[in-house]
Amino acid sequence: MIAIDPGCAKRGKGSACAAFRGSRLAGIRFARPCAIHVAQIAELGAEYLDRVIVERPQVDARTQGRERAVVDLAWAGAAIAYWIAGVAGARVEELTPTAWKGNARKPQHHARLWAVLTPAERALLGGDATLRTIETAKRAGAAERWRRGGGAAYYPAGFETHNLLDAVALGCFALGRLP
Repeated sequence: MIAIDPGCAKRGKGSACAAFRGSRLAGIRFARPCAIHVAQIAELGAEYLDRVIVERPQVDARTQGRERAVVDLAWAGAAIAYWIAGVAGARVEELTPTAWKGNARKPQHHARLWAVLTPAERALLGGDATLRTIETAKRAGAAERWRRGGGAAYYPAGFETHNLLDAVALGCFALGRLP
């Protein structure tokens, strides 16, 4: 299975992809629709691929005024998901953020994810340094009562690992590892 957290920022790395073999995280990478190659899919473990889980962005109160960004995210995620599924012969499942993580704030959700990961899976995501960043973001958000929202605002600029954490969390949810 591959789980995809869409990303399309011009200065970003693209969509975050997490590959699972069975129920375990096997690899992570960023991908863009126009630049993903069959070799990259094989690198993520296409031989084990039976489904692709992709976050389908939703329009709600949090996205008002940013509808164009939601369309761009949806397009990027869908393009990669359906391309991978077509190459591998897998099925695609779409989940909205509300369906898979509810209203959980990103650092809080990432801390819950960290608790269910194996040491090897944590190492793929940066190990102790990533955990320290998650904990620092949680403390900062709580201290401000999350006035900047619950997204990536509490992570340091350039900490794109939060997107990979989202992809892994999406995959773990789809596998029943994360409530």
